[in-house]
Amino acid sequence: TWDIHESWLHHLEFLEEEELKDSKRYHYKACWGLPTRRKPIPRATASVYFVIVISKFKPDLAKLGFSIMLTIYLLFIPFCSPEQCQFREKWLQDIIENNIVCTKKT
Repeated sequence: TWDIHESWLHHLEFLEEEELKDSKRYHYKACWGLPTRRKPIPRATASVYFVIVISKFKPDLAKLGFSIMLTIYLLFIPFCSPEQCQFREKWLQDIIENNIVCTKKT
């Protein structure tokens, strides 16, 4: 359900596995960038932290939650099933634009 243009590149990193009484949680970080021919190393990136929750009682029902974090920008999408989560490319663009503005001010 992530409708993101193919020009975006990302790196996915597994952070940790969390064992809970009724579920297991898998924490990941995806770092997104938009390189170009003129600037193959992006000026800024956007990090998306997300968690996949697998129930120990109903393992077929995976739930997914997002929190998008940047120093001045935080968006939290509550846990939902993977089919219900609609990630937006605009969020990545906004995070990167805000990051560039912050970098210019420092």
